[in-house]
Amino acid sequence: RMIHEEGLTSVFERLGAMAERTRERAAGLGFSLQGRSIVHRSPSLTALQAPDGVDPGALRSRVRDAGIQIAVGLGPYKPSCIRIGHMGDIRLQDADRTMNVLEEAWRPPHA
Repeated sequence: RMIHEEGLTSVFERLGAMAERTRERAAGLGFSLQGRSIVHRSPSLTALQAPDGVDPGALRSRVRDAGIQIAVGLGPYKPSCIRIGHMGDIRLQDADRTMNVLEEAWRPPHA
């Protein structure tokens, strides 16, 4: 119902804007995209390779303590990756809040 009310085109534009903003801000923090050679990426999920020296598990815990859930990397990427979802009833300000919390959670070990 919510998708139909918003309109499919608007949903795709919103997801794309959140993915782009998340990826730009993550790059500014030193994260790289998981699978850098991938050309077409889903706008509903961003998988990030943590910078050297950053423990993704500890980072996820600090973000979760702030009330935001980010996911573990899958399979062989579990020790080095975090995943941030953009799907559902999530808006650009939610993506910004996630990245603000991620930035704060990332800083303490490096400050």
